[in-house]
Amino acid sequence: MPLPIAAAAAANPELVNKAASGIGKAVKVIGIAIGVGLATFIIVKVVKKAKGSISAKSDIKKDAEEHGYKQEEKKLKDSDISQMVKNLKSAFKGSWGYDEDAIRGELSKLQNKHDWYALDEAFNVMEKDGEYWRLVDWLNDDDASDRKTYREILDKIEVTGILKL
Repeated sequence: MPLPIAAAAAANPELVNKAASGIGKAVKVIGIAIGVGLATFIIVKVVKKAKGSISAKSDIKKDAEEHGYKQEEKKLKDSDISQMVKNLKSAFKGSWGYDEDAIRGELSKLQNKHDWYALDEAFNVMEKDGEYWRLVDWLNDDDASDRKTYREILDKIEVTGILKL
């Protein structure tokens, strides 16, 4: 018949100390493994986000260059464009969906294609669902009737083909 645990421990305290020491080491190893795994996960997420942001920024500059964007030909002041960016980002973050009236209002302020590309560049990117979205992505995410209105506004300043039908 086996001895009760307390009696066994009293009979061989050295064995109990070794077992406790082994358990403590195992817990430390498991803790370190969990910590390393969590740190790796966080680093991978940060790197993916940075790569997405850099890629989007590169696309913005490439689009502007391909369409002949010239900073000196924009008509809006930098301060006006900065305020438009702030207003648009707020319009996209509405608790009841996008604020289409605010978006139309801001787009209607654009006076030429150079203003659009300055706005696109200043907007840069905004995170949605773990991805970085450019201004055109946000506009394309709206419903078809609103995209049509946005397209009509942009067509007037010779910015075409960027919004899906």
